Amino acid sequence: MRYLIGAACIAVIAAVGYYFWGEWQAHQAAVARDADIKRAESALYEALKLEPGDIAGARSWCRSIRDDRDIIRDEDFRNSILETCRALRHI
Repeated sequence: MRYLIGAACIAVIAAVGYYFWGEWQAHQAAVARDADIKRAESALYEALKLEPGDIAGARSWCRSIRDDRDIIRDEDFRNSILETCRALRHI
């Protein structure tokens, strides 16, 4: 009987450890995703020469760049900015 109780305790401890390991991994993924978003946002504001946090300005620029191909003539750079704009949901 003593071994059965010991095995049950080990199983419960293992299950709790497994659960919290999954929670920790999910938290780490969220932190990494947030850092990627901040990095992309900073790069976008720097490329568009906007003040950090100027969401209205960023949305306006993103729409302008999407609608007018003459604003940025380098197609690769334009596509890169538009991809960032879409990822940040500015367009």
